[in-house]
Amino acid sequence: MTKRRLPLAVDESVGKTEVLRIDLASDFERQLRSEVPKHGHRVTCTAGCAWCCHHPVVISILEGILIYRWMLEHGKWTSVIREKLKSSADQQFGTEYHVWLKAMIPCPLLDAQNRCSVYQTRPLICRVYYAVSDPHYCHPHRISSELTKLLPRSDITDSFHMKQSEILRRHKLQLINMPVGAALLMAEKVCNEDIDLESVDGLLIKEYGDKT
Repeated sequence: MTKRRLPLAVDESVGKTEVLRIDLASDFERQLRSEVPKHGHRVTCTAGCAWCCHHPVVISILEGILIYRWMLEHGKWTSVIREKLKSSADQQFGTEYHVWLKAMIPCPLLDAQNRCSVYQTRPLICRVYYAVSDPHYCHPHRISSELTKLLPRSDITDSFHMKQSEILRRHKLQLINMPVGAALLMAEKVCNEDIDLESVDGLLIKEYGDKT
């Protein structure tokens, strides 16, 4: 399937978001390469370790559109994944952080081999998540302020949120970060022209109002 052409203003906003997250992720990776060795650390993340994929991850509609379109273009948007996203969204939307952790709710995009099925276009928050401590302490039930050591990323994520907010204001929208499943299902509606981007906030309230 090919992606449909979004209205010009929306396509421009999505494009700006894509450039923004690529630039911010590149900045973080440069920082990782230069700063981590200086402090005697090493990144302990390895392929197949997916404890971080059981941590709460929320994204905006703009990132949702980017991921949805990538999945569509790469044949990964199927009825099976759609149902998985729906189930995940219903379970995760409005769930408090500590409850989400204790419930061990996995990202709906995690595959059977404990790998991210959209790794090439994964959310920015995932791109800047690097542990420098024993991965044992990334497990949602073992997270500790003393033992779980992650590379600082708040500057990057705060900048991303601020600039996304500026982009969304042009469409009279607030920055509402939502679970990945909800964001992708909403992105599908926007890309299929079932709703306008400007209608997203209202539809979220309608579908998940008791959880927002």
